[in-house]
Amino acid sequence: MFIPHPVALEQLKRGEIAGVVFVTSKPVDAFVKGKWEPGFKFLAVEYGSKFEDYYLPSYLEPTDYPNLVAKGERIATIAVPTILASFNWRPSSPRYHRVARFVDQLFSRVDKLQAPGFDPKWKDVNLTTRVPGLERFQPAQEWLDRTSPTKQSGRP
Repeated sequence: MFIPHPVALEQLKRGEIAGVVFVTSKPVDAFVKGKWEPGFKFLAVEYGSKFEDYYLPSYLEPTDYPNLVAKGERIATIAVPTILASFNWRPSSPRYHRVARFVDQLFSRVDKLQAPGFDPKWKDVNLTTRVPGLERFQPAQEWLDRTSPTKQSGRP
């Protein structure tokens, strides 16, 4: 069942529910800054073949949650990749051209977003990653081909 995260955490602390699942980026402030009684812990979610179609292996570490993960411990979990998607506008439409301009601006400046001063998660952005079952927006593929045809084509 879905319960908003703040409500679920309060219910967890009161013992009304046994656990919560978060699908979000780490670290989660509530787990970093919250006060947790002894006994509260993260449960491991081992990566395996049942997850390999859409997920990636990841870990929770003491640097993420120093009050809940002991030094030297790593707790297995899975990561959910995020994609930027757009409607497939007709190439002659104004909206197609707007999305193409956005792609050019974003792709041309992603290195600046990966520099110090911006959220560290920008460093995880990989413009060349393919998404199973989805076709890359043609101007995005053209940008990748134009900037580094042998390294970034993203084609098998």
